[in-house]
Amino acid sequence: ELFSQVAGRVEYVPNGISLEGLPPRRQRDGGTFLYVGRLSRNKRVERLLEVFSSLRALIPDFRLYIVGGDFEGLLPGLRTRARELGLEERVEFVGEKDREGLLGYYSRAGFIVSASEYEGFGISILEGMAMGLVPLLSDIRAHRDLVEGGGGFLLDYSDPEGAARAIASIVVQDLAGVRARARARAEEHDWREIVKRVENIYQGALSKSEG
Repeated sequence: ELFSQVAGRVEYVPNGISLEGLPPRRQRDGGTFLYVGRLSRNKRVERLLEVFSSLRALIPDFRLYIVGGDFEGLLPGLRTRARELGLEERVEFVGEKDREGLLGYYSRAGFIVSASEYEGFGISILEGMAMGLVPLLSDIRAHRDLVEGGGGFLLDYSDPEGAARAIASIVVQDLAGVRARARARAEEHDWREIVKRVENIYQGALSKSEG
């Protein structure tokens, strides 16, 4: 969008992800949610806590895993907020994990969540989608691109009760089609596909220069 203001012909190629080594999808617990990302202010993890506090009245037995390093010293405050909201038994801050450990959390969850107010991309969300997790994301441009085509849901995390009701209505649905579309969307970002797109651009530029 930025470069289209100064150039008439702009082609966008997104970042890629590696789908190699991701385990096959298995049936997942519909009440298990996963956040993967830094603990930083733009991620708005405190909004996740507020939404899941409201969700307790609708889905008492849910589990939320928060995976990621504390980049801005937010963890103590988030732990305190979780206690204030009575979420000690439902929310687990697991810190950073290596690749194998992270895949273990992807495997045990049914949904991947993000209340972020800004993202440049969404590698962890796409990895979750590739493994069949249903994304429940804040309504920002980067997230809209990821769930385009019906591979996930956009929520208003600034409205805890409304978002909680939306989540409760989603988890009881037959989500097989959503999971399939999420995986198909993630596969569009596989490095093998992205490399082909980049090579095609170079080939097109070479053909024009030779002409």
